[in-house]
Amino acid sequence: MKSPLILLAASLIVASLRATPGNGLGDACRQEAATVVPEDWQDVGARIPCGKPITVLGASGGAHAFRPTCPEFRLITPQHGECLGELAPGMQCRLAEVLPVSLLRCECDRPILGNGWVASGCSCWFDSIAGTVESFETRPCEKPHD
Repeated sequence: MKSPLILLAASLIVASLRATPGNGLGDACRQEAATVVPEDWQDVGARIPCGKPITVLGASGGAHAFRPTCPEFRLITPQHGECLGELAPGMQCRLAEVLPVSLLRCECDRPILGNGWVASGCSCWFDSIAGTVESFETRPCEKPHD
């Protein structure tokens, strides 16, 4: 068993190595800002064809079939902050909140013409919470208490 005195000495050495020279803020201040990550939409699952295909003649005389599709699901990750190493003297990147990642269920819209020839696209609605994402923010560094 190690002596409590040796453990205390070792912890003091580690603490002194962690201190950042010159700023008086210690290891808690990483001099980093949170970087804003924009909202992200990802289509998930199979693509569902909507309506009947429409054939369009191209300028070169070739025919091109057009048929809108709709994803089975859409995953939406909200805008959030991440600690990606952006330099910010006197600041730190800290956890601010945990945000939900939404799963939307999608389906083709009803055709514009009753015979199913022209589909206008797809509609999606909330299905469930698929998970979470941590959001970080930039805060001023706090000096350690004496």
